[in-house]
Amino acid sequence: MGRKILAGLLLGLGILTATFFKYYNGTVIPYRSVFLIAGMVMSVSGLLLFRSAPSAKEFREQQRLLKLLKDLKATGERIQVDLTACELKEHSFYEEKQRYGHENPLLSFGFEQDIQAWNALGGQGIRNVKQVQTKQTVLLFERQNPMTGKTEKFISQIVPKDRVTLQFYLDQQKTTTLYVDRENRTLYYFDLDFLKE
Repeated sequence: MGRKILAGLLLGLGILTATFFKYYNGTVIPYRSVFLIAGMVMSVSGLLLFRSAPSAKEFREQQRLLKLLKDLKATGERIQVDLTACELKEHSFYEEKQRYGHENPLLSFGFEQDIQAWNALGGQGIRNVKQVQTKQTVLLFERQNPMTGKTEKFISQIVPKDRVTLQFYLDQQKTTTLYVDRENRTLYYFDLDFLKE
């Protein structure tokens, strides 16, 4: 949310500065072209920042998940997991992504849309997309619940690494913590924060 406010301020201040110095003819402030360029840079920076900031809905969802995770860590059952005992499942695939523009057409720059249009008109529409490899791996951990005697299966969140790289990190870390809700065993969290370092 703060990024969008900062982006709006940069964009507004940049447009105001650029507009003022475009028509400025005084002698009090020398080098009006420097201020004109600075205003344009602020505007473009604000637009790029606005474009990369999460939407209000995404921000609320992130906050809700962070609160849920904090509660789970505070009140949930802590299980030490031997990472060498976990099974790794990998799923990697290729997908097409747009080279130009933003997923939201309102946030795309005009020149990006022009590039796509010229490529499509020239019969080179394939140049608008690129093949991107997505690597995904999950950890599977099975354990017998001492209270019920049933085998429980826990699957980690998706880790954006291939199996070999992930195995290397797991071999270095050796153990981690699994937080499980005491009442609803389907709510759990693998503490894999060491992978973000």
